[in-house]
Order: sequence, then C-alpha cells, then structure tokens
Amino acid sequence: MAKKGQVTVTGGSGFLGSHTIIQLLQEGYRVKTTIRNKSREKEIRDLIARNVKFSKDQLMFIEADLTSDKNWDAAVKGSTFVLHIASPFLAHLPKNPEEELIKPAVEGTLRVLSASLKNKVKRVVMTSSMAAISYGHVYPKNVSLLDENTWSDVHGKDNAPYMISKTLAEKAAWDFIETKAKKKMQLITLNPSAILGPVLDKDCGVSALIVKKILDRDMPAIPRLGFQIVDVRDVALAHIKAMTLPKANGKRIALTDRFVWFEEIAAILAGEFSKKGYKIPKTTIPDFLVKIFSLFDKETKSVLFELGIKRELSNERMKTLLGIHPIPASESILSTAHTLISLGLIKTS
Repeated sequence: MAKKGQVTVTGGSGFLGSHTIIQLLQEGYRVKTTIRNKSREKEIRDLIARNVKFSKDQLMFIEADLTSDKNWDAAVKGSTFVLHIASPFLAHLPKNPEEELIKPAVEGTLRVLSASLKNKVKRVVMTSSMAAISYGHVYPKNVSLLDENTWSDVHGKDNAPYMISKTLAEKAAWDFIETKAKKKMQLITLNPSAILGPVLDKDCGVSALIVKKILDRDMPAIPRLGFQIVDVRDVALAHIKAMTLPKANGKRIALTDRFVWFEEIAAILAGEFSKKGYKIPKTTIPDFLVKIFSLFDKETKSVLFELGIKRELSNERMKTLLGIHPIPASESILSTAHTLISLGLIKTS
C-alpha cells in the first residue's frame, strides 16, 4: 500500500518519466501515469519493477495523448499533484513544426492544466526546458550566464522549432494560471538542460544519443558543439521537491550542472573506455565540413545553429530553493555510457 498520496505523471514511458516514477514509488506515493499506447503497459511496468519494489495497485496506467482530449480527466482524478513531463521531441527538423511540435506541446499542456483544475489538483509541476530561456538572444562573444528571469525570443534568429515549442508551451501554462486558475491551483516549471544519466532501456532520451554516437563511432570526428548537462536523477528529484516545497510555488527553476563541449565528453569517455577497446574519436571537425555533412543528415542539420555557441545557465535557484547540488557532469556522462553498454545498445568495442 502507498504510504502517501497519489501523483499523476504524464509521459511515464520516457527517460525522465520512468526515473521520476521510480523515485515516487521509493518515496511511497501511489502513481498514475499516462502512456500513448496501453499495449506498452506490461513493458513499462516490468522496467519499473526492475528498479524498485512496489505493490500492484501502487502504479496505474492511463492511455492518453497530448493531441486528444480523451482520458485526461481519468488521468488526473484523485491526484493531489500532477507532474507534466510529456512533451513532443524530434531529433530532426520537422517538415511542419506547427503541427508536429508546437501545437501538441501547447495544446497538450493546456489539456493537462484544464483537467487538473477541474479535478482540484493542488499543484502542477511542469517540465519545461533550458530551451525556453536561452535561445533567440544575441550573446556578446558567444558567452552569457542567464537565469530564470529570461525567456527565449521565439522570433530570434538563433532558434529552432523545439525551442519555440517549449517556450510557447511554458508561457501558455503561466498564462492559464494567471487567467483561469489563480489562487485555485499552483504551478512550478522546471527548466533542465540536456539530460544524461543512467539509461533504463532503449528509450534513452535524445541527449544520451550524443554519448552513444561517440562510443559507436557514428561521430568519427568531434564537431564544435556543446551543452550544459544535468543528471536525470537530479531532475526526477527536483520534480518531487518542487511538488512538495511550499516556497517553490510560482517559480521557474533551472536545472543544470555545467557546460561541456563534445570534445570534453569524448575525452571523458576515452579516459574510461579506451583501455577497454573502445576507439573514441579525438579529431575536431571544422564547421564547414559539419555544414556539408548536414546536407545528408537530418539530425546534424537540426543543430547547425549551435556550432561554437556556449550557452550557460545559472543553477543557483536549483541549489538554494530545492537544496539540490548537481551530480557532476562527468559522472552523468560515464553513467550514461556504462548503462548503454550494459544494455547492449553500443555497436562496437
């Protein structure tokens, strides 16, 4: 039996969703989670069971999709808290950004909030992104330390459909609270950077694909790309702390450790795995060659505007408000790699 109340987690089949459910069950909560296809229930339940012990009635699955009104009332009914983690993400540039990314993100968020308000949910914690803070700006000398007071400019040149979708979805959430749910329901948004950490199954998250590509040598040379890293275990913990801490209400909270260039990621992996036979690339590829390669590779094309850009976001609020001091980026990188290998998701050694 669950010792605590009920929490709804949207997107329970994903990398972050699964980790969050595991931590909630460890804490004694009863969890309802949404998945887009109920046929995956046994697979996901088994995955969770490999990582935490729980009673059968402590975890319930509801089929619900961000693009449909169906079942959202059932998904949140009886829950004190809702952790809205589900969001569309594509590793390539969509042909129709509005229909494939932006509309599902915004309308899906409003569906979750509307159902939560109707069913008297106390607090919603929404997984936004660093993407809603750090894009569309002009950075002096390509370096700027931003914080939660900044919003991405959806009309700026330095942007992409995913960043726009996360920005508009988060803005829609705050507008909903202000206009329809003020003093009736609480909202916190969390803005993680690229999420790495222990992989539980083949759904390893898009950020983990960087580590996979380096280990697989799908990336034979290193482009001048980088990003801030946060560990999935910290992000899951942040959702639970934001859910319960009174002082978190009404806040945006950035979640991150530090910025890491791909070149450093490769060096960290080489230090651990070269002696085990993994051939880690060391050469840096010039920007012009990356641009040529992008003509034939959709994933590369989607990140061209990131070449040489260093985006840095403050984690002060994460540490002082939530009391979370982030797991070091190097540990997140290595735990990602070790679990990818143990799950047989790496091609070569």
